[in-house]
Amino acid sequence: MLRAVLFDLDDTLLPEAEAIRAALAATCGPAEERLEVPPGTLAEALEAVASARYRVLDRSGFDSRFGVTWEECLWGRFGPASQKQLPGLPALAETLRHLVWTDALAALGRRSPLAPLELDARYAAERRVRLRPFPDAEGLLASLRDRALALACVTNGAAEVQREKLVASGLGAFFDEVLISGEEGIGKPDPAILRRACDRLGVEPHEAIYVGNSRLRDVAAARAAGMRSVLVERFEPAEPAAAPAPDRVIYEVHGLLGLVDGWRWGRAFRVIAPSRTPVAVDEPACEEGRCLTRVGPEADELRPAVRGRTGVEAIEAALRNLRARSGADVWRYELGEPVDWDALLR
Repeated sequence: MLRAVLFDLDDTLLPEAEAIRAALAATCGPAEERLEVPPGTLAEALEAVASARYRVLDRSGFDSRFGVTWEECLWGRFGPASQKQLPGLPALAETLRHLVWTDALAALGRRSPLAPLELDARYAAERRVRLRPFPDAEGLLASLRDRALALACVTNGAAEVQREKLVASGLGAFFDEVLISGEEGIGKPDPAILRRACDRLGVEPHEAIYVGNSRLRDVAAARAAGMRSVLVERFEPAEPAAAPAPDRVIYEVHGLLGLVDGWRWGRAFRVIAPSRTPVAVDEPACEEGRCLTRVGPEADELRPAVRGRTGVEAIEAALRNLRARSGADVWRYELGEPVDWDALLR
């Protein structure tokens, strides 16, 4: 029985690589025009310099152990919590920020019309305005909550930076638990952080799935923890072919619904109410552009009908109907093994 869904954050629910490129372009573009260098030249130099400098400065393994990247050091706020959890990180980030813009400009052999500190401040501001989730992320999380599934975010990084992302994006409100490697003292691919998340949710690892964008970190951690894994492959795969294989691959995060939901014995779901009364949502019947399902006690042949333009809409309307009628009661959905929703509806 599936009882919980655990998520990675960066490039799974929240754009990371795309946001970095856009923030660098917005910061470097005006300077590149005034320096009369090709677009992207300063951004490329900055990335090369920052990456090289960080490898030298990161003697504590903040990147390899906890997933704190050089890019996050250029805009993140690392205060007392970071110093306590990851001693030395605030000083490292400050040193990196003081060096990289000057070094990037020197690598071009140019003096910028903008001071390095001005570029530094502009990049931090441009990066923060891009802390917005992927368009399908909030709808997916709301749909999973409608299914009474427990939700957790398990992400690598420094707690202050990752929590700022969750608050600014609005995604934090959807999760029952949030575990961040810097805060927990362990990071993916160590499976211990996923097992810890399951403990806090009150579920066994085999009752949960983990959704992420990295085979080497997310899929490997899930497999080692005894969980099923779903890989979100939004971009061209960049990891080695020998990396651990996920249980399923999806290409946008909303596709997860197709794995979570299943049809058994003509039922879309068999739901157990707090009173232990079996409640069923029927497999939708579609005709002339309208789909209908019935929802109510399993033994009741006159269960009320709920309609939608598609089978997916009818099912989601039925789930909202159940949730509204249950009030504050907790409903658990007996879903069994994931079945491909899209394939069944086609």
